[in-house]
Amino acid sequence: WQETVNFVRKCEFAEIHCFAYSSRKGTVAAKMKQVDSAIKDERSHELLAISRELRDKYEAKFYGQEMEVLFEDYDAKSGYAYGHTKNYLLVKKKSDHSLQKTFDTVLYDENSKAD
Repeated sequence: WQETVNFVRKCEFAEIHCFAYSSRKGTVAAKMKQVDSAIKDERSHELLAISRELRDKYEAKFYGQEMEVLFEDYDAKSGYAYGHTKNYLLVKKKSDHSLQKTFDTVLYDENSKAD
């Protein structure tokens, strides 16, 4: 487990998709000694926390830069259009209408990043 944590930190992934392993009948892994479910949950939470930390670090590299955004969604209730940059940063921009399927340049910072 610690080797996995060290590897993930060394690679500085921008995002990690993780989920607890579950045994599949008939596979080689199903015959292996299983890890207690409490440990699986603890490790998933730890890896997700590391993922958030690394994501914040990755995003911070782009603060203050103008980024081209492809807008994909609009929330009329909040008045925000949402889209992604070429490097998959999720961005929001205040708008009174949908910007879906359009490109626009946005200054990437704490106010324009979308969670």
